Amino acid sequence: MARLFHYFRNRLKPQEILTIAAIVTAPFQFWAFYSLFEDLESWIRIFEFWDMVGAWAYTFLYVLMEILLVTAFLLIICHLIPKKLVNGRYIEISFFVMLEITIIASLVHVNTLPFQSIIQIFWGLIGLALLTTILVRFIPNRIIGLISNLADRLVTLAFFFWMIDILSIFIIISRNIL
Repeated sequence: MARLFHYFRNRLKPQEILTIAAIVTAPFQFWAFYSLFEDLESWIRIFEFWDMVGAWAYTFLYVLMEILLVTAFLLIICHLIPKKLVNGRYIEISFFVMLEITIIASLVHVNTLPFQSIIQIFWGLIGLALLTTILVRFIPNRIIGLISNLADRLVTLAFFFWMIDILSIFIIISRNIL
């Protein structure tokens, strides 16, 4: 057991885990802000201020749970893929998988599909993730550098989003206790 723990602990550096979490955070939070601002005009007419703040807080809490689930999914993928197969390019794999997830989520959101189609899309996503891990090996280093720079810049933005999520947790707790 200690050997297995050592294997997982040495696979990804803490900075890489943080960058992967930031890559996951950005699309989810942008989508949440877009959805909230799209409905803002009607909410102003219907809700009082604190009701609107509570609705936003619940939205951001839900987004935080989605972020944690997808980040865990990506970390599991990164731990299952042999290091020699991808040359340690886990951030780039996470970037492309999140790009695929964002595209598929946009298609599913626009089209109301039956549940069976969503399951098929999920299995297709797994296949795309595996294909991405193989193809990432052949991407030129210049593009890899651009992706790494973009991912590093997303970390700062992700911290801002995570603070909003933590604030939403406190708002929900205070609304339910008080």
